[in-house]
Amino acid sequence: MGHFRSAWQHAIRLHTILRTGFIAEEASISLQRVYSRVELPFKVIDLTDRTKEAQQAFINAFIDNDLHNHFDIAAPPLMRLALIRVGSEKYKFIWTYHHMIIDGWSVAILTNEVVQFYKRLVLGLPLSESKLPERYSDYIKLLGNQNIADAELFWRNAVSTIEKSSLLPFSNAENRNHGFGRYEHTSY
Repeated sequence: MGHFRSAWQHAIRLHTILRTGFIAEEASISLQRVYSRVELPFKVIDLTDRTKEAQQAFINAFIDNDLHNHFDIAAPPLMRLALIRVGSEKYKFIWTYHHMIIDGWSVAILTNEVVQFYKRLVLGLPLSESKLPERYSDYIKLLGNQNIADAELFWRNAVSTIEKSSLLPFSNAENRNHGFGRYEHTSY
């Protein structure tokens, strides 16, 4: 468990967005503040003394409670982790994060990085302490230097052949505009 937590803490050291909070200023705009160091909220819970049914009931209640435990967006990291032991070598991992810091593409990338960090730690290999390039700030600079008229022309041409809008798939229309939810993935 120590290596797992260390791998996540290393990711926080490397990625500025994971050390970012948002502060509302007097002008009614939010400012992004990157902190030099933040500690990862990490819970370890042992349920090995319970039945499978009691374990699942606890996990369901934990997740429901966690979904309603809102983040203070001024206090990073805007994520929290829980590792729940359900067997001698079996754990359930719960990762809750705010959508302002991680999107769908980033989840897979960050997860892969953390797994690589974890493997290195388990093998006793050192982790790189060098910070990653500030790719997001480079993107913002690129947008700032972009010719708006050229960009508009590009996108008008790119979508000109689309005849009608498409709805994103949801389990039902009622869930379409909800800002939070639950996703569960099980692999064997």
